[in-house]
Amino acid sequence: MALDDDIRILSGVGLFGELTDEQLRLLAFGVEPVHFSAGQEIFREGEGADCAYVVATGRVVLYRDAGGEAVAVSRLDEGSILGELALIVPGKRLTYAAAET
Repeated sequence: MALDDDIRILSGVGLFGELTDEQLRLLAFGVEPVHFSAGQEIFREGEGADCAYVVATGRVVLYRDAGGEAVAVSRLDEGSILGELALIVPGKRLTYAAAET
């Protein structure tokens, strides 16, 4: 994706809604595009959190462990951000995330 595409995607994320065009441009320079196939794990519940993800296309499902069984707790569509707490403070992932589409 081109830098302008990354800026357009980031500008649609609520968390970044108050950023100026220049701030979005600086943020976009740090973007590392990754692609996941349907069903592919993005991160696991309990692992170290070191980044956030923005859903550019497709849908992501968040799961929580319930007695050894993964239970879907949320579905995130394009323009959603997940793992954003990792941008503020180091910690552990609170959910398991996988690409749905």
